[in-house]
Amino acid sequence: MTDDDFFANLDRSISAERGEIQAADQARQAKLAFSQAAIGDAFDVATRYRGELAKRDIAASLTQGTNGFRFEMLWPDGATHGLKIDIEPDSGTLKIQHFSTDHTDGSPYSYTEHVGDDWTVGSFETVLRKDIDSFVSLAKHHGGLI
Repeated sequence: MTDDDFFANLDRSISAERGEIQAADQARQAKLAFSQAAIGDAFDVATRYRGELAKRDIAASLTQGTNGFRFEMLWPDGATHGLKIDIEPDSGTLKIQHFSTDHTDGSPYSYTEHVGDDWTVGSFETVLRKDIDSFVSLAKHHGGLI
């Protein structure tokens, strides 16, 4: 192999590698843009639900952060239940962390789900409704509803 052949192959390899890196970055940027828009839509839904819960004397807070927000409901014994939605920094994808206070020993527990590309604001509303239903069903273990 001549020097010219070697460097021509090297140039092709470098170009292919740069193309892969650029494609991966473009995919991440697209996911990030999607996730940011989705969080804005979800925040609007959470704001509406917080208002509806307040009408029913259920204490709920909504805290907006840099990359998402936290929706938290409070039981009379000080225990909490809710979710946090934010963006996974490395991939730009959405994740939802569900959290609650265990009624048997007061310890916190949580689990995280990663959101797929087929996510819609309706998907978030379904998740939020399930979380609220869970909060209400567990209220008897935490002193009822506020």
